[in-house]
Amino acid sequence: MKKVTYLLVVLFVFTLIAGCSKPPEDILNTGYDVTVTKIDEVNQTVYVTDNEGRLEDEFAIDCSDLTGFGQMIYVNYKTKHLSNIKLKDLKIGDSLVLSVYDSQLEQSSNGPIKVEQIQLGTQRP
Repeated sequence: MKKVTYLLVVLFVFTLIAGCSKPPEDILNTGYDVTVTKIDEVNQTVYVTDNEGRLEDEFAIDCSDLTGFGQMIYVNYKTKHLSNIKLKDLKIGDSLVLSVYDSQLEQSSNGPIKVEQIQLGTQRP
């Protein structure tokens, strides 16, 4: 009977330890500066260059899922007014500020990456 009790305790401890382990962190980078080099409205993709030098010269951003409130935004720095924008509002040469996970940045050479948010950094009159 004691062996069965010890066995159950050991199984419980192993189950507890396995259940408490956390998955590796995927860090969200906010304030990642890029510049628009090309816009493909048909495929809803924006091609950008990395202003911080952490990635390739040019990579693609998949904008097809950025349709919710606050996912593509413009902030007027003078008035502090925030407004939603669409892909058609972007222009070549615009500065963008991305919120993107590390796991997506690592996949930038494999095709378009997904971002959490795009903020238009270039101020409009």
